[in-house]
Amino acid sequence: MTRNRPLVGATIVAAFSLTLTSCASALATDQLTQTPIEAAPERAECTPSGTAGDGIYQFGGNVRIGDDERIAGAAVSVSNGSGFAVVTCTDADGSWSINVPSKEASYAVALDPRTLPPELHDLGLGEFTQVAEFGLTDRKAVNFFLPAE
Repeated sequence: MTRNRPLVGATIVAAFSLTLTSCASALATDQLTQTPIEAAPERAECTPSGTAGDGIYQFGGNVRIGDDERIAGAAVSVSNGSGFAVVTCTDADGSWSINVPSKEASYAVALDPRTLPPELHDLGLGEFTQVAEFGLTDRKAVNFFLPAE
C-alpha cells in the first residue's frame, strides 16, 4: 500500500495542475464572463397615448398602496380586441379615467408596474391586468390596490 501513495499524490498534483492550466487558458482566451450587478430599477415615466375622450362610457379608478397612499404618475391602459388602446396617467390623487367607444366589448385594463415608485419594484408584484366589462351603467370602476411594504 505504501507504494501507491506517491502515485495518488502525483495524480492529485496533476489534476490540480490541469485545473490551473484550464483556468489560465480560459482567462487568456476571454472565455470567462462576468455578470454585472444591475442597478436598482428606476421609475419609468408615464406617457399618455390615444384619445381618452372618445365615447360616453367610462372606466375609472384609483391606484393605491395600502389604504391611504395614492400613487401619482402611474400608467394605466385600456384596450380591447378591436384596436382600441389608450394609456393615461394617474393624477395627484392616484385617480384615472378613460372614455371608451362601446360598452358591449370586454376590455383589458392594465397597470404598468414600471411606472410605480422604485420601492415597489422589489416586491415582485408582476403584471396587473384586469378584464372589465360594463354592467347596466355607463361607468365601471377598476381599482389597483397594492400591498403596503
